[in-house]
Order: sequence, then structure tokens, then C-alpha cells
Amino acid sequence: MRDTRARLIIIVVASLLLAYVAAPIKDKPMPGILSGAKINLGIDLAGGAELTYRLLWEEGKSYEKDRMGNQVVHVLQNRINTRGLKEPRITTRGEDYVLLQLAGVDQDALEDFKNLISQVGKLELKKVATREVHERFNTDGIVPDGFEAYSPQKEVDSATHPWIKTKVLVEKTPVITGEDIASAYHTADIRLRGGAGWRISFTLHADGAKKFDAAAEELYKRDPKGQIAIIIDNQLKSAPAVQSDAFGGSGEITGGFSEREAEDLATVLRSGSLPVSIGKLEDGMPKERIPEAENFVGPSLGQDAIMRGLWASITTLLGVALFMMVYYRVGGIIAVVTLVLNLVYLMAIMAFFGATLTLPGIAGIALTVGMAVDANILIYERMREELTKGKTLAQAFEAGHDRAFVTIMDSNLTTLLAALVLYWLGTGPVQGFAVTLSIGILTTLVSVLFVGKTILEVLITRGAVREMRMMKILANPNYQFVKYLKPAVLISLLVIAASLTVFGIRGKKNFGIDFNGGSVLNFAFGQPKSIDEVRATIRGIKDAGGHAKYPDAEVQTVAEPGTTFVPRFGFSGSASRQFALRERTQDLDQLRRDVKDVWKNDLSQPPFEEIPQQDLPEESRYFASGPAGGGWYVYLRTEDALKFEDAQKKITEALGKHVGKDPNSGAPEVRVELTEGAPKGVVKLRVVLSDQDVKADRDLLRKMRDEIKTLSQKGELKLSSYPFLVESRIGPAVAEEFRNKSALAMMISWGLMIIYIAFRFSSARFGIAAVIALIHDALISIGLVAVLGTIVPKTWGLSFDMNMTFVAAILTIIGFSINDTIVIFDRIRENLALMKKESFSEIINVSVNQTLSRTILTALTVWITVIVLYLATMTSGGGIAEFSLPLIIGVLAGSYSTVFIAAPIVLWWYRGQKPNLS
Repeated sequence: MRDTRARLIIIVVASLLLAYVAAPIKDKPMPGILSGAKINLGIDLAGGAELTYRLLWEEGKSYEKDRMGNQVVHVLQNRINTRGLKEPRITTRGEDYVLLQLAGVDQDALEDFKNLISQVGKLELKKVATREVHERFNTDGIVPDGFEAYSPQKEVDSATHPWIKTKVLVEKTPVITGEDIASAYHTADIRLRGGAGWRISFTLHADGAKKFDAAAEELYKRDPKGQIAIIIDNQLKSAPAVQSDAFGGSGEITGGFSEREAEDLATVLRSGSLPVSIGKLEDGMPKERIPEAENFVGPSLGQDAIMRGLWASITTLLGVALFMMVYYRVGGIIAVVTLVLNLVYLMAIMAFFGATLTLPGIAGIALTVGMAVDANILIYERMREELTKGKTLAQAFEAGHDRAFVTIMDSNLTTLLAALVLYWLGTGPVQGFAVTLSIGILTTLVSVLFVGKTILEVLITRGAVREMRMMKILANPNYQFVKYLKPAVLISLLVIAASLTVFGIRGKKNFGIDFNGGSVLNFAFGQPKSIDEVRATIRGIKDAGGHAKYPDAEVQTVAEPGTTFVPRFGFSGSASRQFALRERTQDLDQLRRDVKDVWKNDLSQPPFEEIPQQDLPEESRYFASGPAGGGWYVYLRTEDALKFEDAQKKITEALGKHVGKDPNSGAPEVRVELTEGAPKGVVKLRVVLSDQDVKADRDLLRKMRDEIKTLSQKGELKLSSYPFLVESRIGPAVAEEFRNKSALAMMISWGLMIIYIAFRFSSARFGIAAVIALIHDALISIGLVAVLGTIVPKTWGLSFDMNMTFVAAILTIIGFSINDTIVIFDRIRENLALMKKESFSEIINVSVNQTLSRTILTALTVWITVIVLYLATMTSGGGIAEFSLPLIIGVLAGSYSTVFIAAPIVLWWYRGQKPNLS
């Protein structure tokens, strides 16, 4: 009794602590080791940028690719962390790619990040050749040994060095490199003509300082003074004359940099250079600094699908909980408690490790819920059997848990093996699925086998529960399943053959852009449009030969945060301001141009537009401090009757803390004026700032523009949106790696399943039979989705693309199916020891009938869940429908294959003879 009480106290204390860790409370105090615990949303849920770069290895050179790939990740991590971006995810993908996921990066900041990321950052300071060497070069045009030539920069002082004509010659061996730099920072350079600029100041390590001073002493003694060439990424930035014979371990780099350029360069120098250039291959030629695949996901992408999926999930979870409580009574209530605690434990562990939650990760949670429900059903059905044999409740409790324990462990550990392989070999989305599933399996075992058992034990021992009443859907079933094995197998083979034939005929049309490569373009209109109109317009675009240019284009509505999705009748007819266009073309620029051409006057107006100089007020005293310095045109949507005076007041107040004040009135030196010439659906405001404020800090404009964005995020203003909210491109090389990695991960996980089941059953035949059933389920799901993609009209707006979300669905089906198969195999093994006189086929029949209630209940709860999920999201995009549709097919196929595929294979393999499973 004391042991039970101690376990209960541990459960209560641990559950409360983990619930606090998992709770999404902003700025909650967290002790020590838990201070950084939180779940990060992936870019498919939070928006952001995903960039894939190829590591441009030079042919003929030998590389330590693993080490250098890890070094690339480390350098990029350091660069991005200096920008204050939280939780960037940077990983290598094989030996040739690096993947960066930057959640929360908006469209404005994306180009800045790309510039920072892609710089190699290779700094070299080299001695410039003497006057004699340059004059000889000017005469014969031959670069002497030991030197190399660079194009001169404007900073080269031709007045004091007139012998430098077309090229600057520098010694090949550098004086110092970026590896000698200890720190670097950017500062204003007011010495430049024409106003302030920026320079990079740096300090050197001790050895670098000695080398630099030795070179400086030599160059300073030349007449005229020698020059030091500053070369970054093989480009000569400047070649100033040396003004001192010693620099004491510090120096500076000038070159007329803007503040952003100087800040980026200082960051690159601090974080170190990349050991290899990054970029892409185009027609076999390296293109430095250009991503192989680029995906910007706006924060509203799939918002409608996510909200629909969330509500559908909550509804079905409540439905499952209600069903469990009605069907199993007290046991059902305990099952619901353990299910809730299971999710709490899962989310808390993910928060502790700072895991990133993505849509495939949610798929892993869905499978976790299914396996947790199944584990509870297994226990209660086992207890029912023991009670039927006349045992007391306490005896049935012990025997039911003992007998279910082996089955639950086998099914969960088999799935865990697969999840670990998927994490090891998978790419980003597959890894997200594997992480949540792996943690979910462990929390399921704890919540069901420890927490749920303890709670029920306490209730029984204290007399609170004296009997376990349960409903029953089947009274002593005795179906002759073995009799139908041959026709069932024949039907399966025919269905697989027919559906895979359709799959083969469709070819590349089966695959979405994750596996084929292609483009995604999300665009916004000034006013809502019907999806039917948008689809018809896109498919009406013609190529030069008069044929449809984008006949297979998929168009889906995308809901904006804070707006209401407007459903109309049937499968189509939804209206929205924003749409997602998915197309297999790699020419994203041409796709964007075509969209612009067909909707010249209807696309949304970008919210900000720099005011040209000629549009600024010309008065010399426009503000108390002087003339107007710059600003933007700001475009606001007009669907709400916002008064100009209110908008003027809000913007002025928001910017007032960043600008100067009129000494007489104290009013901020910012003016907001209503301007004519606005496109349809928006009003145009001119926001003008004083010259003094604009010149003081170029980043001030960015900060003030963010203030206006904040007003929009709070709902106080409605900014017009960028016409192109998402621009995504996945190259064919990346798509091919997705396919290969996913296939390899599945095959290795299947191999491990065979080994594990062979070990547990002392026979590889059971493991092979289970994996054949898994392959059957995967092929049925893949083939029937291909059939649906062929017969369902595109005008319905449904997606049947096989992409990474589809892969997550297939993995979920495999997890569900192996779980189902293990349950029946364990019962067969148990009955082989108990039923000495019956034939093997009779034992299989009995085993399937004994587990039939559990099979039906588990499949039914999962099946209804995914049907509701699909119906709620099938036309809204976002990837949830692509996940739930294969599950609708796969759950049925999994239950069917366990009975009619896995079992007969074992029966036929043993030629009807009983196996000896010692």
C-alpha cells in the first residue's frame, strides 16, 4: 500500500511540474535548468525562410567533407546568432548540402540574411607590389611570379601612386588572414568625402599582430609609402598606403561601406570564413551565393488549414474521450486521464529539449495518441477476458496488465526502432515526425503502464472501484477468417496491381514539388476573389504556341490572420484575398511575371514604398530643424471605415519617440498626409520625416517602419500586403535527395523490424510477414491516392500530390499497421502454448477473433479522427489534408492486412504446421 501511495505522489508532483513546463505561458519564471524550455514552431506553422545551399566542392581536390560540413554549420550558426534570430535550425543534408530554417524571418529581412549567410568571408591582407614591379607590368603586361593582379578600387590613391594603371599587383602570400582576427566591429567613418560612411575596425591575435607590424614596418619605409591590399572573397576592397610602422594589433578596413554592409562584414569576420563556397549548380556550373532551393513561408500560409485542423483535432479528441468513457466507464475515464497526461509529458519533454514542432511532427503526435488509445484498449480487453474466466477484479487487474504488457512493449519498441532510423537518415520534415514519435512512444509507455496502472490499482485497493463494467460490440466472435485467406490475398494483389499501374502511367504527376522540384507562389489581391475565377485565369495562361502554360497548376485559398474564411457551396467556390499557387515549373521569375500580367490592376499594393526625391516637399524649413529628408508612401486597406485622422494620429504617436521635436510646439517632426493616386482597395498616405532624422541613422527608417507594422499586427491599422507573400523554389537535386533519403530510411527501418520480431518470436518468418503486410499497406495507400488523383476533377481543388507530408502519412500508416500486426502475432504465440490439440489454422482463427474487438475499436477511433480532419481541411491547403487522406486508406488497409496478409503468410510459410516459438 505504501508503495502505491509513493507512486501516486510521484505521479502527481511530476505531472504538475511537467504541466507547468509545457504550459504556453509567456515570460513564466523557470528555475535553472528549465530556464530555456520552450517549444519552437517550425516555419510551416510560424512562417519564415528555408534555404538550401550546395557546398561547392572543387573537382580534383581532396576534402574532409564531414568535418568541413560541420564547420560550415558552425560558422553560419555564429553569423545568424549575432542578428538575434531565435532558434535557427541549421543542418547538413548529406555531404553536399546545408539546410537553414529561419522561423519568424519576414520578407523584408530575408535578403539581408541571404547576403550574410552566403558570404565566404575569406579575408586576406597582402602587400602591394613596388613601383618598379608595376612599371614593368605596365610595359610587358606579364604578371611576375609570386604576384597576382586585381582591378583597382576607387580608394587607390593614383595621385601618390601614378604607376598603378589597369591592375593592382599584390604578393600572393598574405600577411594575415581572417584566422588572425580576434574581433571586429563596424563604426562610422566621418572622414569620407560626401558625408558619413562606415568602416570595420579589427583587433588581431598576438601572432597576427606580430606579422602585421613586421609588414607595416617594411611598407612604411618605402618611398613613397607602400600599400596594403585588403581582399575579401577574392575582391580588392581597398589598398591604402601604410601610415605607421606599427599598429599594435589593430587595424581598419575602409571601402565606402553602408552601415548594413559594414555590420555584415564585421559579423562575417568575427564568425570566421566558410571552408568552402556555398551556392547552387546550374547546368553543371557552380553559381556562388545563390540558394539551390529557396522557400519563404509567410506567417499566414495554411492559417486556415491549421485552424481547421486544430478544431477538427480537438473535436475528434473530445469524441474519442467521450467514446472511451461511455464504452469502458471507469476504465475509460482513467484512459482519458492518461491520454491527457501523455500529451502533457510529450510537450514538456519537447519544450525541455527546445524541439521544433512542424506539421509532420503533429503527425507523430497523432500516431502517439492512436498508440496510447490502443494500449488502453488492449489492457481493458485483456481484463474483460480474465473477468469472463471468473477471476476477481484484483486478479483480472494483475493478469490483464501482465498479459498486455508484452504486446504493448513489442508494438511500441518496434515502432521506436523505425522512428530512430527515420531520424538518423531522414531530412527535416521526416526528422520532425521521428522526434515527436520517439518521445511519444516513451511517454505512452510511462503514462499507460505506470500512471494508468497506478491510478486503477489505487481505486481497486481502496474499494472505490468494485467492478469493471464495459460495453461490448462483439459477443464471442467466431468468424472463419482462414477460409477467406486466398480470395483476400487475390483481391489485394489485383488492387495493388491496378493502382500501381495507374501510378506508373501518371509518372511524375504523382509527385509534388518536394519530390519533383518546382515553385510555390502565394499572392494577394486588393479585394477577395473566387477560387474558381483564379483557377480559370491561371489555367487560361497560354505559351508561345497557344497551349495552356500551367495546365496542372494547383490553386488553394489561404486565409489571413484575423479574417474570416468564406466558404461557398460544394468543393469549390471559396473566396479569399490570398491564394497559394503550386506549379512544377522551376522558372519562378516567369511564373511571377505571368501572374503580374494577368492581374495588373488587381494584385495587392506593397504596404511601403520609398518616396522619390521629386515627391518630397521642397520647402527649406518644412520642419523646424530643416527640410524633409525622406519617408514612405504607406498603403492601408479600406474594407474597414478607418478615418484618416485616426490613422494619422496612430502613426504619428508610434513614430514620435524616434524622431526630433519641434522646439516651439514640442510636436514630433513627422507628417502624415492623405495622398491621391491609390490603387483600388487601398488608401495612400505620405509619411515624411525630417532630414535630420533620416541622416542621423539609416537604420532608423527600418525601426520606424517596424513600428507601423506593429500597429498592423495589433489590428489598429490594416496595412496592404505584399502581392507576393511566398516565393518558394525547390531544385530537382534537392527533390531527388528527399526521395532517396526517405526510401533508404524506410528500407532500413523495415530491416530492423524483421530483426526485432525475429528475435522476439524466435523466427524471422513472423518479422518478414509483418513487413510484407506493411509494404502491402504502403502500396495500397500510394496506389489509391494515385487513382484518386486521376479520376477526381482538378476543379474540385483537392490535392493528391505525394510530398514530404505524404511521406509522414505513410510512416504513420506503417506505425499503426505494425502495432496492429504485433498484437495478433503476440496472441498467436500465446495460444500456441495454450492450444496443444488445435491446428495452426484454428489457432490463427481463434487469435484473430479474440483480438477482433480491440482491432475494430482502435481502427474505428483513428479512422473517424482522420476522416473528420480531412473533411475539415481538404480544400484549405497547408498540408494537413495531404496527411490525412492516405491515413483514411491506410488505417483500413492496416487492419485488413493484419488479418488477411500477415497471418496467411505465416500459415503458408509453415505449410500449416505449428511453429515452435520457444
